Amino acid sequence: MNELTVSARVKRVMTDVLDLGVDTAQLDDGMLLYSTAIQLDSLRLLHLLTALEQEFDCQIDDEAVMSAELTDVGSVVALVSTQLGQARRHASAAEHG
Repeated sequence: MNELTVSARVKRVMTDVLDLGVDTAQLDDGMLLYSTAIQLDSLRLLHLLTALEQEFDCQIDDEAVMSAELTDVGSVVALVSTQLGQARRHASAAEHG
């Protein structure tokens, strides 16, 4: 799965789950999560993370979320990409271990 695909999927989930009323193309990586356009709060973040776990069929580590500086759209994409990379490494190690 390439980075563009991850980014596009994360943005689609964000648009749907957060009911942003904008096209995913309008979600720039630098758009702030706490801006008036996105209005992220703790409950909306929880809904978003749950939807992303379902979309990517992965577990997003709570500690990774707490240590991530989720400030903009790009930081959410980076978090998901990191979690997917770790999941692939664990799966590969289990197959070869």
